[in-house]
Amino acid sequence: MTRLAPSLKLSYDADELPLTVKPEKPVAVTDVMALLRQTYEGTAWDGTRNLKVSVKQPDSETEETVVSPSANPWMTPDMIAMLNGIKEGTVSRNRLVAVPQCSYSVVIQLRDWLPDATGGVTWLSFDNPGQSPRIPVFGGTTSLPDCFGICGQHRYREDAAIWNYRRTNKLATVRWGLTKEKITRSVAHFEEKGQTELPFVETRYNTLLKSKGEAAAQTFLTGYTADFAGATILRWREMGDEFWRMFARGF
Repeated sequence: MTRLAPSLKLSYDADELPLTVKPEKPVAVTDVMALLRQTYEGTAWDGTRNLKVSVKQPDSETEETVVSPSANPWMTPDMIAMLNGIKEGTVSRNRLVAVPQCSYSVVIQLRDWLPDATGGVTWLSFDNPGQSPRIPVFGGTTSLPDCFGICGQHRYREDAAIWNYRRTNKLATVRWGLTKEKITRSVAHFEEKGQTELPFVETRYNTLLKSKGEAAAQTFLTGYTADFAGATILRWREMGDEFWRMFARGF
């Protein structure tokens, strides 16, 4: 709420807080995506803020205090209990916006000045929205990759879409200080790709609709979604393999 309506000066400790607020400026679809990745890093509710270690600077005798590479926003209750058992109050447990047990999340973008087939886009993300890419599914998309229809939330299945992301995301949390940049960079890459290519998709759909008809135009949208999903899956598999190599000698 503070991000969207800062002039209200809302306080977490207030006796009452509004259920909703009116944004003070237009909210882009990418703004919503960013909000859903929120882990309160750098704030009073950052669960890793007290997990500091001293690190020697390369080619220098000086040391810098940094958050431990082993700390991450999604520590398990057992880990939090152990750390607080060593020193009470080390980790505060706060409900994050981006949670690791998430099955999927969506950001729905509606643009009434475009045809329904391209004006409505569901930006779909599997697993933790703080670590996973978003895949555009258009209103005119007629089918999804088979792996999207397989549930992997309550069991491990390599043919379920979610585990292509979850395997890598969970490995990344083991040494989040070392893996965070790779994950963040990949998420940003596919977010930029999706936004940058939207005008092309809209134009191509209209061209096919006029020249070859609705079926051909819908086939294009369906193929685009499948190709986009496939690219994200491949990247997350590659990162997962890289993380296994990084941790080959132990976590």
